[in-house]
Amino acid sequence: MQHYIFGYGSLINADSRAKTGQTGRSWPAKVIGFQRHWSVMSPEFGMSSVAVVQRSNSFCNGVLVEIDETELPLFDEREAGYLRAQVPMTQIQGYETTLPEGVVWIYHTETVTPPNDQAPIALSYADVILAGCLSINESFASEFISSTGGWEHAILNDRQQPRYPRVQTSLDTDLLKPHLEVVSAGRICTITSYHQAVSVMTNAPYCWEVRPFQPDDASQLVDIFRRAVLAIDDCFYTALERETWASSADDHEVFQQRFLSTKPLVVRSPNNCPIGFAEWREDGYIDCFYIDPQWQGKKVASALLLAVEAAVRELGATRLYANVALNAQGFFSSHGFIKGSTNSIKRNASVLINNTMYKPL
Repeated sequence: MQHYIFGYGSLINADSRAKTGQTGRSWPAKVIGFQRHWSVMSPEFGMSSVAVVQRSNSFCNGVLVEIDETELPLFDEREAGYLRAQVPMTQIQGYETTLPEGVVWIYHTETVTPPNDQAPIALSYADVILAGCLSINESFASEFISSTGGWEHAILNDRQQPRYPRVQTSLDTDLLKPHLEVVSAGRICTITSYHQAVSVMTNAPYCWEVRPFQPDDASQLVDIFRRAVLAIDDCFYTALERETWASSADDHEVFQQRFLSTKPLVVRSPNNCPIGFAEWREDGYIDCFYIDPQWQGKKVASALLLAVEAAVRELGATRLYANVALNAQGFFSSHGFIKGSTNSIKRNASVLINNTMYKPL
């Protein structure tokens, strides 16, 4: 009996299939009773993938791919984290041609985990799928877009630093752009080299630009530091503790010289003013990490942290770590950091408490 895989994501792309094993002919088709979503399937890659779940009265398009039964273990390895199940031929519908008979397999999941800032929809992966769809026709690509749930979540342009292990760098992304614009509505984040400007978009009404420090930023960063510290709630640090903490920036000249040395990453507002910054080292250590109180709660910190992570990954760091103030620990935990040791820092008559937190990369 001939075996087939119903591919509904990167397996639509013939070149992508060939990176895993040998396959034969393929036919454009629909599978009935399954719904396709973006879902976090491989968090170790820092991206989401498409997955299908069983849903009556639903369908998704894809390709019916001819495969020798001996090749299935290779594709099982590729689709680790998914469940492989047999689908009756009665649930497979061709577009214009009669489909062959045989045993059809599909890789599916039982639950969907929506994309997030740590595992966004990565364009390096979406490009491969859309290129495969366009090799069939434009309407097939449009149908992929319209029949896939989850586009409202974070989208990352990682083309210069691809997270998808089977990326196809030679694709003409201009051909894909019209289809992606339908779902992105300007929400695509871009992570480029640290030495260039870094534009980051999360699910917020702005596209944040995170760029390297410039000397003219120094006095504004000192002001952000002071105001951010003094705005911390009393439940975390007393007024005296906050004043003591903020007083470390009283000598502006020293602090400005520090910035010239550490060269932090800086987030700018839509009117080009610095609204946050982070000092970091090549080994993944984050030192100062402060957001202007007026811009807190608008995903600025998420954008900044994403940019720091991109920078240290580029330099080969294997983890991020920081000594995190009590008020910021919830934020860092939500971004995958794990709490470690408790630290006591004596400043004048005050003792400030924080925790070392780290995130493996």
